[in-house]
Amino acid sequence: MMAISFNIYPKDITTLFLVFAVTISPSVTTTLSLSPSESPFSPSASIASSIVFPRSCSIGFSEYCGTDIYGNMLFGDHPDLEPVCCLELITAGVKCHRALVKLALKLPLPNVNKRKALKLSREQWDSCLPYGDLLGW
Repeated sequence: MMAISFNIYPKDITTLFLVFAVTISPSVTTTLSLSPSESPFSPSASIASSIVFPRSCSIGFSEYCGTDIYGNMLFGDHPDLEPVCCLELITAGVKCHRALVKLALKLPLPNVNKRKALKLSREQWDSCLPYGDLLGW
């Protein structure tokens, strides 16, 4: 198994993640199965379809807020976000936020405490909820 190493700074990794989530364009082919022996499972289709949702979610984030939200979640230690970034996060919705968090935690990033990152992502969402009032929620 080949190890992947990154020689870039955390901010660059976050930008790389956002660029990855926004620009990846998987090709999905659909296979129709008529019997169990035809093996309807296509690993490439399931991987590609799991990337489509986070990709469409990440389009609503500015680079600044994407870095603020996910960079702080992965490498920071506090859930506080800029108000404009809270608005972007709340506008994207909890399903998008969870999908992007899940994708970010799958990246082979050095020095990331996944348990801490999950906790911070929940705290970020909770701290941004009051901004939903500004959106009429």
